[in-house]
Amino acid sequence: MCHFDRHHRKPRSIGGKNDARNISYIPRTHHDAWHLLFQNWPAQKIAERINHWFLDPDYEIVVRRKEDVCQPLHAHAVISLRPNGGEIASTALSCAQPTVLKTPRLPSTPSQEEVINL
Repeated sequence: MCHFDRHHRKPRSIGGKNDARNISYIPRTHHDAWHLLFQNWPAQKIAERINHWFLDPDYEIVVRRKEDVCQPLHAHAVISLRPNGGEIASTALSCAQPTVLKTPRLPSTPSQEEVINL
């Protein structure tokens, strides 16, 4: 039987609250592994370490607060994968219309163009 732990998505040690929005219930083994790898680090430091230690070197994880992207997005952080050096075609995101984000096409994938309806 799997035991679930209560996990603070934003650690209390860096200002996280005990409200439902900040709590996830995850298997104890996942919770233990998370804290073994990432302790109570903030999202930016976690992304830097994942990029440095674990991720395919042709990609990077980019972390930014959702409210820095567009007001209708809520909660913690937006994490997106993109090839190293790949530029987001549109940096001025508009909430009123779809935004097309383009990254260079890799040989192993059919297309990496995404349409995001904001």
